[in-house]
Formats: sequence, C-alpha cells, structure tokens
Amino acid sequence: MGKELKIEICGSGCEKFFQTVDSFKKAVRNNRMTGTVEEIIDGRKIAARGRLNLPAVFVNGRLVSQGEGLTPESAGELLRTAV
Repeated sequence: MGKELKIEICGSGCEKFFQTVDSFKKAVRNNRMTGTVEEIIDGRKIAARGRLNLPAVFVNGRLVSQGEGLTPESAGELLRTAV
C-alpha cells in the first residue's frame, strides 16, 4: 500500500493501551504497510482531542477506535478500511 499512515494511540499507559500499541505495530508490519505509531500519554494532548474512552486510536487524524484493547487482526482490519 502506498499511502503513509500516521497512527496515534492515546492512553494512560494501562494494559489495554500497550496491547493496542503492540497490535498496531504488528498490523503495519504484517500487512506490509508504511506508517508510524505514536504513543500519546500526555493528559493535556489527550484532553485537547475531546472526550475519549481510552485507549483511543486515530489513523491519519480520524478516530477509528476507542475504549478497546485490540488484537493485531482487528487493528489490521481497521487499517485496511482506513486507507
């Protein structure tokens, strides 16, 4: 896939947050996509995005998931539909 993905994951550093970060890194690699995964744990930066259930995932600025710990398979599906 030719489009560069910017994946931002907002969270508080809980187990679901780290699971989601790991899942998106694996999904990018497993689906041979190009992109970056940024972990956002700064409360001010998260609050600036509005009321969210954490972890919240943004792909290229669009909210695609919130409040769930995702598997690599579900993360891959979200990425494929986001491009």
